[in-house]
Formats: sequence, C-alpha cells, structure tokens
Amino acid sequence: MPPALVRPVAVTVIAGEAAVCVLLAAPARGATTAGLLVAAALLAAFTVGIAAALRRGVTAPCRCFGASSTPLGTLHLVRNTVLCALALAGALAAPTAESAPPGGALVAGGAGLVAGALVTQLDHLLALFRPLPATPRTAGSHAH
Repeated sequence: MPPALVRPVAVTVIAGEAAVCVLLAAPARGATTAGLLVAAALLAAFTVGIAAALRRGVTAPCRCFGASSTPLGTLHLVRNTVLCALALAGALAAPTAESAPPGGALVAGGAGLVAGALVTQLDHLLALFRPLPATPRTAGSHAH
C-alpha cells in the first residue's frame, strides 16, 4: 500500500471495527443487520489484502488478533472467508429473527464469546499440533 494511504486506511478500519461493535450492541433490529454487513465488508477487504500479499510472496506475520510469529497463509484466507460467510448468514437471518428471549440471548452471547476466543487464538492452537523441528544429535549420544 502506498505510504500516503496507510494512515487513512488504518483510521477507516478502526472506525469500521468500532461501528461493528456499536451496531451489534444496539437493540434495534436494523442495527444488527448493518453491523453484520459492515463486519462482512471488513472481512472481505482483509481477505483480499491477504490474498494480494500472498501473491506478492509476502511472509509477514499475521497480526490480525495481536502479536504472532505465524506468517500469512492459506489458513488466514480460509478463516476470514468462513467468518465473512457467517457474518453474511447472520445479516440475512437478522431481519426475520424474532426477539430472542433473555435466556436464549445469554446462551448465544456465551457461545459467541467462546467461538470468538477460539478464532482469535487459532494460530496458537494450531501450533500445538505442528511437528517439532528435528534436533541434531550431540557427538556423545547414541541410540541403543
């Protein structure tokens, strides 16, 4: 991205993310749909940006959810595509959904928090299942 666009794009992303939070927390039915559509648009833009970076061979770490040493990869494209699809599905369902009873809203909110925590830690969780790098044998050790 040209250096002159970095700041305006960063401000736009932050404003969009803040708008998602406000719209999803607002009790109005139309606000929920709008929040999910803004979230889907942001996720689509992030996915396009990651795809462009991968095409250029960029191996920068993904810092989508904080500090990470995991380089951008196909996993990030898949993750964002799935999240974008979920946001769109939610936006389509929101106008037809009846007002949720408090218990149902509490369960849905809890499930959303757990799912969000898992998504934000996806790189770290997958690192647990990667094979350890081979270590060289020392000169004095022998396998018996």
